[in-house]
Amino acid sequence: MVSISTFAAMIFTLTAAFFLPAIVLVVLCAARRVPWKSALAGLFTYLVIQYLLRLPLLSLLYRVDTVANFMDTLVGSGLVMGLSAAIFEAGSRWLIGSKLLGRKRDLTARDALGYGLGHGLADAIVVVGVSAASNLMLAFSIHNNNFLDYITKQSLSQEQAMRIYSVITGTPAIKFAASGIERMMVMVLQIAFTFLVFYGIRQKKSRYFWLAFGGHFLLNFGISLMTPHGIWMGEGFIFLLTMLTVVGCMPLVSHFRQMDRVELPAEGMPQEELPEGLLEGETAEGSLLEEGAETAESEEPVLTAEPEEAAETEEPEEVEEPNRDLPQTEEEEEKENPDR
Repeated sequence: MVSISTFAAMIFTLTAAFFLPAIVLVVLCAARRVPWKSALAGLFTYLVIQYLLRLPLLSLLYRVDTVANFMDTLVGSGLVMGLSAAIFEAGSRWLIGSKLLGRKRDLTARDALGYGLGHGLADAIVVVGVSAASNLMLAFSIHNNNFLDYITKQSLSQEQAMRIYSVITGTPAIKFAASGIERMMVMVLQIAFTFLVFYGIRQKKSRYFWLAFGGHFLLNFGISLMTPHGIWMGEGFIFLLTMLTVVGCMPLVSHFRQMDRVELPAEGMPQEELPEGLLEGETAEGSLLEEGAETAESEEPVLTAEPEEAAETEEPEEVEEPNRDLPQTEEEEEKENPDR
């Protein structure tokens, strides 16, 4: 029979790998804290690059005898898995961030958070979520004495059925829970790697992309080397890498958010979250300068037109001189020439 602790560990892993990140992502998007476009881009980009590019490529490489022999070794497998993950995952982040999300506007910290959550959710579903759900269903079928029906539906041999039964009933509960712990740490790493790439695109500095590339490579290469020595060796390596990455990215994330405070919100963000008086396309400094100019103009006297009007009213009226060309009367001539 399956113990209660095993059921609890399986439910924990399924929750950590699927339900928790999915709920967090939906809540943040519904509250308009992260844009839907970035979250969906991260989710579907991961699925596309894994199922249409990376996995088919690895399958083709295994058909080459030389490459297959190299990948059968521990170091060879780690190198191939690490490089392929770094190339496709870091490369897809740069491609989507620069050519799709950041094509018409600057990338924001919210874009990085949304894309990272979507990417991490898809990663958790592919790596752990499906197997965790399958294990939980098998555990319920064994507990309810329906395992024979499951074997019949799946057309499994007796040897395969016994192997599955022994794994579900004989594996310690803590090992089932370890997968959930691992997924939470990897989720943090996926978000951090996204921040590195998007920040590099925003700042036009390629070194942040290469930091994310190296982090991806170390993650997959280290897991390949450590896991054969025990599950907790692999978990310890992931924990150490997660702590170092988080500490290293904290100043970057803080600066990313500071830049967003004087910029336009990401697509799908409410306009009222801008600082008061800050209009679209303006910076905070420019807004303050314009406000000061308007205040100075309002304090100037508005009597500029009155002096001109007064001057016009005070000007003496011009007296028309008599036209000397007209003939004069006799009285006028006597006045002008009395001696005459």
